[in-house]
Amino acid sequence: MNDSALQRRFHRNADEARFYNRLDNPWLRERELAFARSLAALAPGSPTVLESGCGEGSNLYFLNRVLPGASLHGIDFSPAKVEFARRLLPFASFQAADALRLPYPDASFDLVFCRDLLHHVDFDRPGVLREMWRVAKPGAWLAIFEARGSCPLNLLFQLLYPAERGLKNSSAPSLEALGRELGEPEISFVSPTLVLPAAGFILGWPQSAVLRGLCNIAYAGAWALDRTLQKISPVSRWPYMLLTLQKAS
Repeated sequence: MNDSALQRRFHRNADEARFYNRLDNPWLRERELAFARSLAALAPGSPTVLESGCGEGSNLYFLNRVLPGASLHGIDFSPAKVEFARRLLPFASFQAADALRLPYPDASFDLVFCRDLLHHVDFDRPGVLREMWRVAKPGAWLAIFEARGSCPLNLLFQLLYPAERGLKNSSAPSLEALGRELGEPEISFVSPTLVLPAAGFILGWPQSAVLRGLCNIAYAGAWALDRTLQKISPVSRWPYMLLTLQKAS
């Protein structure tokens, strides 16, 4: 099975639990809002925004919270994910489409972003970025969130899940080199650890009050570790990266 077929099989269904965990889990919700605010700062007001590889749409949900005037659009290759997003997020527009062939004219959007997509398209990262660049207006911003593949949790993730093994090629130098094919990128580091999202991946957000209470203890420990490492770890070693790139006017 080639890389593209593996990704399509692994991600073909809507992950409703992941969507609701991000929305309902208070330990994750503020983290999601912080990422949305960092995007909103690039295109304030009433921009047109596209997310490439939107999944179930949770990123656009939070972006709508902090940028209610935006015209929001998302594409994903999975019809199941797109149908879920359409049903839950009627304020945005969604299409089932390939990130390598975006169904939009040139220069359509003020902000184009993706999150945790590049390692799933490891077979053609430059092609995905070129398509995002194509549909960006002059003066628009591209934003790419991507995890550093060499951090311990991601090394374990790659071992357990073949569809995540493109992370081996995700690093600050490789992300910056990819951006330099189009312009002058900036790399920032936006999360000190991946412990909290890893806890979310394992624990979710149970409906049972008893289980939720137990999860709160685990989440509190993960949050405390995250805050401690934020204070003592050099920012340049943080495992979650953001590449931003502005298209010339």
